Amino acid sequence: MKCDVRNWLLICIVPGMVLLATGCPTAPPADDDAQDDDDGADDDDGADDDDAADDDTEGDDDTEIPYDAAIYVDLQIGVEECTDYDAPSRSCGAGSDRAFDTLAGAAAEAVAGTAVFLREGTYTSTLEVQHSGTDADWVSFRVYEGEQATITGESLAPAIELSGREYVLIDGLMVDQVRRWMYARESHHTIVRNNTFTRALDSGGSSKTGLFYQEATHNRIVGNTIEDSTQDNVALHACDHNVIEGNTIRTAAHTLWAIKCGNFNIVRGNTFENEVQKIGEIYDCDGAGFDHEITQHDATKHNLVEHNAFLLAVKYYSTSGGNGIQYAGQEGIVRHNLFVDTNAGLGLQRYSDEANYNTHNRAYHNVFYANECGGTGLGSSGGGQFTDNRFKNNIYAANRGCDDEGWAQIIYRDLDGFEFTGNAIYGDGPEGDVIQELFEDAGTLAEYEASHPELFHGNLDQDPMFEDAASLDFVLQANSPMIDAGVYLTTTDGAGSGTIMPVDDARYFYDGFGIDGETGDSIQLAGQASTARILSIDYDSHTLTLDTSLAWDDGQGVALPFEGSGPDVGAFEHGS
Repeated sequence: MKCDVRNWLLICIVPGMVLLATGCPTAPPADDDAQDDDDGADDDDGADDDDAADDDTEGDDDTEIPYDAAIYVDLQIGVEECTDYDAPSRSCGAGSDRAFDTLAGAAAEAVAGTAVFLREGTYTSTLEVQHSGTDADWVSFRVYEGEQATITGESLAPAIELSGREYVLIDGLMVDQVRRWMYARESHHTIVRNNTFTRALDSGGSSKTGLFYQEATHNRIVGNTIEDSTQDNVALHACDHNVIEGNTIRTAAHTLWAIKCGNFNIVRGNTFENEVQKIGEIYDCDGAGFDHEITQHDATKHNLVEHNAFLLAVKYYSTSGGNGIQYAGQEGIVRHNLFVDTNAGLGLQRYSDEANYNTHNRAYHNVFYANECGGTGLGSSGGGQFTDNRFKNNIYAANRGCDDEGWAQIIYRDLDGFEFTGNAIYGDGPEGDVIQELFEDAGTLAEYEASHPELFHGNLDQDPMFEDAASLDFVLQANSPMIDAGVYLTTTDGAGSGTIMPVDDARYFYDGFGIDGETGDSIQLAGQASTARILSIDYDSHTLTLDTSLAWDDGQGVALPFEGSGPDVGAFEHGS
C-alpha cells in the first residue's frame, strides 16, 4: 500500500474510518516556551515564546443536520425581505420561500429547526447567531450548493459570533481578510465544518484573532481550511469535550492551535504546517481568557492527540521553540502522529506558571523523522511537576540537533521525569549518537541504557526500514525489524475474567470522553486474537469496563489491536 502523508491520516492509520466531507452541503430543493502570552487581551503583545526559558474511533462530523424550515440570504433581491423568494432565479415574486438581503435579518428569524442558506456573494457584516437550537432541532447557516459565500471586511471582529449559543451548525462558508474570525464563548454542541478561514489580520497579537472558544463544551471543528492569522488560528481556553478533526491548518504568527486549561479534548486527523512559528500547544492557564480572567494550574488533563501530520514548523536554536506540540499537560495521550520537519516534534516543557505541571503523559506509536532539535525535547524537572512521562513504541529516525548540528533523536535538560521503553531510536547508523543533553555532546543508546536504565530500557538501535521516507511513506517494509517488536502498553493487574479489567496503567487508553459519536479504544491481550471495546475508564482505580467478556492472567500484556505476535513499533501496524 502506497502511503503518502497526504492520504496517510484517514486511509493508512485509520482503515475503515469514514472520510470527512470537504464539499458543500446539499441545499434544499430549488422549488422549496517559555512565556506564552495567550492571555486573550485585545492588545496582547503576542510575545514570542521561543526564548529558551484508537484506531477506528469516528465522530459524527458528517452527520446530516435536518431542518424544518429554510431561509435564504441573497444580496440580489433588492428588498430587505420577501416571502415569495424563488431560489432558481434568485428573485422575489415567483416563489414561496422567505429571503433577506442581510445576514442580520435572516439570523433574527433563524430559530430552532431553521436552516439559513447563504447565496453567492460578498458579505461585509458579522454573522451574529441570534438563537440556539435544540438537540432535535438545530439552527444552521450553510452555503447554497455549488456557490461561494464570503464574509469579509478588515474591521470585522469577529466575522462570526457564536457565543452563548447551542446546537448551531456553520457549514461551507468562506471568511477572508477580517480582523478576527470567530468567537464561541460559552458555546456548546456546535459544529463548524467545511469552511475556509483565511487572513485574520488583528495587529494586536491577540489570542482571540482566530477561532476563539472559551468555557465551551461538546463542539466540533471539522473539515475546515484554517490559514494565516496574526496570532493563534484556533484557541480553546478552559474548554472541555471538544473535537478538532480533519482540518488543514497552516500559518500562524504564534501557534496553529492551543488548548489551555481544558480537559477531554480531541485533536485528530489534521494536517498542520507553520513555517513561521510552532504548530500546537497544550498548557495550563495563567491570565488566559477573553479578559485575562482565567488562571488555573494543573488543570489540563486527558487530552488526546492522534492521527495528525505535523509537517513543518520554524527552526530554532533550542527545544523551546518551533515545536510540533509545545506541551505541558497532565495525563494526556499523544499517539499515531507523524512529526516531520519541526523543531523538537514533541516538546515537553516546564516553566512558571502556565507550564509548571507536565505529568503522567503517554506518547506511543508515533513517528519522529527529520526534525531539528530532536524528535522529542524534555524540559527541566523539579518538585514532582515533571514526572511519569512515558514513551513507548515510537520511531525516532534521522532527527538532527539544534541548528542542524549532529544527530540527536532525543534532547533533554534533566535526566528525570520520563521513561523510554520499546522505541526505535536510530540516527544515521547503528551505535551512533542519538541522545543529547541540550547544548552538550550526544551519546549512544547503549551508553544511556547502561548508565540510566530507569529512564531508557528495551529500546531498539535499528533502522526502521520505512517503505520510502523521502516520499513521506512511513509504512514498514515487510522485513522491517519493527514488526511485532513493540512492547505492550500495560499489563493486567491480577487474573480474572468478565468485562471489568484492572490494569497496571489505564492512562494509555481512551473511552470516548463522554462525547457524542465517540467510542472508546479496542484492546487486545497478549496471546489472544479477540478484542474488546472500552466503554469506560476509571483512571483513579486503573480499571477498564469492556463491551465483551475476556479472560486474562495476572500480568498479561494489553495493547491496541495488532497483527502478528505483538504490536509493531511506529505509527503503522503492518498488515492491518
